[in-house]
Amino acid sequence: MTPKIRPDPVSCTGSGICETMMGIPVATTRPSLAATLLFTGAPVGMLAALFVTPPNEYGPLRIAFTGILTTILAGSGPALVLWLSRSGRAPGTLILALLASMFSSVAAAVVARVIYPATPWRALPPPPATALSLAGPTCYDHDRTVVFILTERHDAYTYNPRIPTAEWLPVDSVPTAAMGLLCPETSPEPPNHPAPLRSMTVSEEGAHCSSTVHFRLTGSGIVEWSVRNGCQHSILAAALIGGPISLVLVLLTWLVRPRARTRQEL
Repeated sequence: MTPKIRPDPVSCTGSGICETMMGIPVATTRPSLAATLLFTGAPVGMLAALFVTPPNEYGPLRIAFTGILTTILAGSGPALVLWLSRSGRAPGTLILALLASMFSSVAAAVVARVIYPATPWRALPPPPATALSLAGPTCYDHDRTVVFILTERHDAYTYNPRIPTAEWLPVDSVPTAAMGLLCPETSPEPPNHPAPLRSMTVSEEGAHCSSTVHFRLTGSGIVEWSVRNGCQHSILAAALIGGPISLVLVLLTWLVRPRARTRQEL
């Protein structure tokens, strides 16, 4: 009766993993989880953060926090797949990592929008005279919103917050009807307030989405504004641009993985 011959044990050091496949000891090496996460997640995560939370609207601290979070989210899927896999450069590992990469890229952009659905309050430049009340229409075409104020000198000014170099401009009268071609016909007109209007909400209507702009008047007569963006163009752009980048990074990570080594090679 022929005795069974057991394979000699294989010693693995470092991050190597010893296992047996069909009676033959095989050693594989896991990639570093942190390195893989950063490599596959950082470019896509920062891209998603920049698209969804632009620094000029959200500030450096918010963009840094969002970038760290989106990097972890964008890289966690493919990094875990590649790190947990023991099959070296197996095609199945690549397919799973690519699918995880696509899902993680979209999830990172969506989460960035969920965290900061609206921009922080930002102050407009001081008007030429102390503002007593906000005024003007409550509906505009998308990205066409302007704000009107009534001052203590009984005159009116307007300002376009979308233009970085804008200035307060005097106007003879303040319009009340909706100033957008896409605004609904029943768009409410601001009531004739006997008291100063200290806060105001304006809707922006676009062909495929709409946003909400909030204005408020501080005690010192400064106008502040915040935008709640209802458009998902930034998420779509981050996914369309970041997705292919993520796929390439995952493919490169998979290609540099050490293949499984057999006993004879050990």
